[in-house]
Formats: sequence, structure tokens, C-alpha cells
Amino acid sequence: YKNGLAPLPKSENNSTMVRRQKERYQWPLAGAIGLLLLELFWPRGRKTRRGAVSATLALFLLFVFPSQGATLKQAQGNYQQREYALAQQDYEELLRLDPGDPKLHYNAGTAAYQAGKHNEAAKHFRSSLRTSDLNLQHRAFYNLGNTHYRLGAQMQRPEDQIPAWEEASGHFEAASELNPQDGSAKRNLKFVRNKIEEAKRKLEQLSDEVPLDGVTRFKNQENKKFALRIFPPKRELIPERPYWRMFALDQYVHGVAKVSDSLRAQAKTVTNPPTEYGGRKPVEEIRPGQWRFRFEPLFSEFLPLNGPFANARVEESSWKYNPVVLQAKLKSVPTHAVNYTVSDPTDNGRLAASTMDAPLRPEYENDFTVEREEIYPFTTLALNLKTPEISQLLSALGTFTEDNQLPLDEFNEKCIQWLHKRHKYTRQTRIPEDKQNDPVIRWMISEEPGHCEYFAYSYVLLARAAGFPARVVCGFAGGEWDDKTQSWTNVQTDAHAWSEVFNGKEWLRIDPTPPEDGQGEGEDPQQNQNNGESQNPNQNNGEGNPENPQNQDGKEPGDQQANEDRDEGEVPEELLETMRQAQQLLDALKTDEKPLGAIEDKGRRFGQRKRKNKKDW
Repeated sequence: YKNGLAPLPKSENNSTMVRRQKERYQWPLAGAIGLLLLELFWPRGRKTRRGAVSATLALFLLFVFPSQGATLKQAQGNYQQREYALAQQDYEELLRLDPGDPKLHYNAGTAAYQAGKHNEAAKHFRSSLRTSDLNLQHRAFYNLGNTHYRLGAQMQRPEDQIPAWEEASGHFEAASELNPQDGSAKRNLKFVRNKIEEAKRKLEQLSDEVPLDGVTRFKNQENKKFALRIFPPKRELIPERPYWRMFALDQYVHGVAKVSDSLRAQAKTVTNPPTEYGGRKPVEEIRPGQWRFRFEPLFSEFLPLNGPFANARVEESSWKYNPVVLQAKLKSVPTHAVNYTVSDPTDNGRLAASTMDAPLRPEYENDFTVEREEIYPFTTLALNLKTPEISQLLSALGTFTEDNQLPLDEFNEKCIQWLHKRHKYTRQTRIPEDKQNDPVIRWMISEEPGHCEYFAYSYVLLARAAGFPARVVCGFAGGEWDDKTQSWTNVQTDAHAWSEVFNGKEWLRIDPTPPEDGQGEGEDPQQNQNNGESQNPNQNNGEGNPENPQNQDGKEPGDQQANEDRDEGEVPEELLETMRQAQQLLDALKTDEKPLGAIEDKGRRFGQRKRKNKKDW
């Protein structure tokens, strides 16, 4: 309250009591009532009926106890004395006699609001809107805005606060329309909208700047939240493992893939409706029919799509389509589900190049300069690495290309094999923070397991180093079919990052991440060693020998073979550090009076540590 509503004008709580006319009893009629009572006891009067007696007694009681007038006065008195709960009870008793009175509902709502009973206040304010009095409607909408803001402020999670504040925003907007001169309603509307944007920034969203955990944090959610539902014309049109493409990230900087400023600027010049298939002929087979999508709120401002399409329509939302990278973007992260329809889409396995991709064609390859690295499409070739990091990247590239310029198909095969041989899949990768050195390069030259961002970013850097333009793509992969609704469903844990590489004519989808079905094996070092043995049956390192002390710790035999294959002139930094530690230990043991065999055995056991999957950077 201190940080939110306290700075606002005091007039924001429009709790003015509504004047209600009271019916006064006309005292001269007392004589008439007295004559009626006298008639009951007049001996020669006509015979009275039982019903007449009851009616007369009722009139007498109303005369003696004018209950409604007293209750209304009592309600007003309690409110003025700040006994808001009692005032609310009084007004609700009056509503039993006249349930549809909008003024009584309004007064009951103001009393409930002041008593802190915001749910009850909202109920009464909504009932008070059933009136033709525009002034009363204006005040009711204003107080509904205050009430829903308070309801949202009481919640802890941003995803719960946003819907309540969205309602508050709508009520303040209605109050402003009914009374354009109401400055308080306009100020409160601006205030609540700012609070909504602040709450959105606290949420985990898939934006156009994706750090190394930007996608995997959704995969690690304990509760699976629905994110996307697709209603295809036919079930058979959806492939076994579909990719629902959301956006492409053309720039990489120190572990973060993002949309470059030049591509953002180009997107602002685009106007709807979008051109058919992005203004070029599709290269994938068209999947005919109307595809309906339902995208859940508070996840991303980009819409998942099959690929290029003939036309599209988004319901009740402002959006733009960027034909260069074939992605649709809403004005902001939606706070309600977005329904949209796509006609005759294609898959995104292959995408035709746009006119802006022309400089990437082989005939323009030598036109690349450093000064143009910040401009699309040259951002898809830029490394943005320091000189030592570029040397490490080229060294890693040479281990599987043998310093040869390979065709793209052969490069893809060897690059993915090299990544899978060195790294297993896991969702729990944690690299020690190092603001000086690039995290993807450090992971790439290690043998640590990693998640989809590491594999996708590593592939993009290796492809660029080999001369192939590449970019990162985010969206959803996989999912399952729901027979009940006849739709394909994706949850937030299906979020995924993959790559696209340019072959001179088209952008090809490349997914370098190992299958997630084997993620458990990737996290287990013992499983890693078995996989390593099967990949290299000719290694000679004591494999299967129970007398070999290196196998007693469950050590991976394949690690030593990997070290033996290295060039002696290219000793990794982590191995040098381990050797220095071993030398320090041997120096410390020089003064110990122990047999030489004990020292050798201890040194051998310590030496094994250099071959463990240890996060020693």
C-alpha cells in the first residue's frame, strides 16, 4: 500500500455516500389510525374480520417502529464513525427489502471496501452498475478499479496479480470514458498498466534475448503448464515430431542469443496483412486447410507457427509479421489466451531465403567485412569472440574437419557426431560464472553434459567458423495428440532451441541436441563411460580388467583414450591446472617418511581425478 496506492490522489477512493430520500410519516394520519383502532372495541360496530385486525396491527407496528428509516440512518452513522463492517451489515439488511436498489449496493460496496472485504465490495459495485444513472456508473467503475488493484496487490505471484490488475485497468478505462474530465481515473489507469508491465518482467518468458538457461528453465518446471494447442485439418498432417517455430536469433554475444538491432528495425517497417509465404515461393510441401491455434498467455510475445503460410488471422490482438525471418509478434506478452488461424502452411524444415539473405549467397561471400557484422544478414556469420576464444573455436573445429573445407552435409554429420561424443544431455548444467571468458566456448572444449541451448549455440558458432551462416531458433518441439479435443498439445516443458544453417539457397533446420529420451543416461557418469566404450571399440586402456585400479572408482576408460588422441602441443587448461596440483602434492610429500610405493599409489589415485567429469574450469 505504501509503495502503490499511498502516492495516488486521495480522490481515488470514491467512497461518497449516495443521498437516499427517506419516506417521512405524515403525523396527521395518526388520527385516522386511532379511529381504526377505536373501531375494534366499539360495541355496536360491525363485526371485524381476522384479516382486518392483522392488517391494522401491522400498520400500528410500522407507526411505532419505523425500521427502515432508522436502519438507513444507523448505516450512515456507522460509516461516518468508521464502523465500516457494521455499516456494511446495515446496508445489506436494507437490500433484503429492496435487492435491486443500485444505490444501496454502491453504499454497501464502499463500506465493504473500507472494511478490507474487497471481494464483497467488488460484488456490490458490479450490482450497482445496473442503473441508468451514468454518474453512479462512473463512480462504481472507478471503485471497481481500486478494488481489483487491491485484490491483485494481496497476491504473491505475478501470474496471479496480472489478471486482477487487467480487470482494474479495464474498470479505470471505463470510468475515464464515462467521465473524460476525471483525472484521477486516468492517473490510476496509467499506474496500474505500469504495475502490469513490472509484473510481466518478473515472469519467466521466452523473449528475443535468450541466455543459456532461457529455454531450459521451462523444461525444469515441476508442474506442466499448457502452452499451445493446435487444431489441424487432419491428424495425419502433423509429423511424428513437429517443430513449432516462434523466432530466429541472428546475433550471439557472450552466451546470449538475441535478435540484432538491425533486424528489430526492419521488423518495425513491416505492415499487415503479411504477404503470401513471406513473398517467396515455398520449398516445403503445403499442408492444406485451416489450422487453428490457441496460445496460452504470459509465455511469449511471439506466436508459434508451422512455417510460411498463405494467410493468417489473429483474433482480438494487434500483431506484426516479419517476412525476412518468418515470425509473427504480438504488441506485448498477452495476458489472455490468443486464438489465431493459419491457412495452407508449410513445414519449417527448409525455408526459402529472403531478399535480405542475398549477400550470404556464395557469389557475395568475399563481400563480408568487420564493419558490417552488426547488420543482418552478416550477423549470421559474426562470432563476437576474443582472439584466444576464436583460437579455441578453430582448434575444436579442426578436430573433426581436419582443417578441410567440408561440404555442408558432411560438416553437419561430423559436427553433430563430435558434439554428441563429447557431451551428453542434461537439464542441470551449471558452469562456474566467468565474466571474462565465453561460456559456450568453455563448455564446448570441456566434456560436461549440457542442455539444448549449449548444443544449439555451439553448432552455430562452429558453423560460422566453418563459413556457413547460421542462427538460433526457439519454439516448441514434440508434444502429444489429444483424442478428446482432437488437437495437438504442447506444454511449457516442450520449449526447445535448435539451429538453422544457410546452404546458399535455403535455410535448413538442424537440431544438434541429443534425444531427450536418453537424458537420464547423460547425467550418469557411469552411463557415459559405457557409451564412450561402444563408440571406440579399439581403445586399449585396460577396459574390462578388474585388476586395473583405474576401473575401481567407476572411472570412464574412454577419457584417457580421448587425452591420448590429443596433440601434445595443445594441452587443455584444466589438465595443466590438475598437473600443477599434482606437482604441489608431490613436493609436499618429499618430507614424509613413507615407502615409495605408497607415494606412487597416492599419486596415481590423484592422477585419476584429471580424467573425471569435474567442473574445474
